[in-house]
Amino acid sequence: GPAGAGKTVVLMARMLKLVLSSKENKVVLFNAIHPDGEIESSKYHQGTLEKAGITNVQIIVEEISDDPWELYTKISDNLQEYQVVVLVLKCFNYGDRYSEYNEVDDPTTPAQRLTDLFTWLKRGQH
Repeated sequence: GPAGAGKTVVLMARMLKLVLSSKENKVVLFNAIHPDGEIESSKYHQGTLEKAGITNVQIIVEEISDDPWELYTKISDNLQEYQVVVLVLKCFNYGDRYSEYNEVDDPTTPAQRLTDLFTWLKRGQH
């Protein structure tokens, strides 16, 4: 939807409902930013959750070029201790007209890495 349509508000409301309904519920929030960008929006999410009484939040900052299995492992490990994990992905082509991604050096595209990561998270396995 367009800017200002309330997408973030709806997302946060649903996340709060899920997390507050049971301490056993776990949430992973993905946030893509430019590699040179700040993680302020993720800190905003963390602040909103803390105001609602959810203090068991961890922010992880990684590059999308990282191995998806390593990202999966970091998320899984953090979900053992934290109820909410915010994964900030630094994407080289986020908001740019060019990409530093080199298909010759690495034939696995960033999109494929994310697909693998989501699949593993859904299954809870490698």
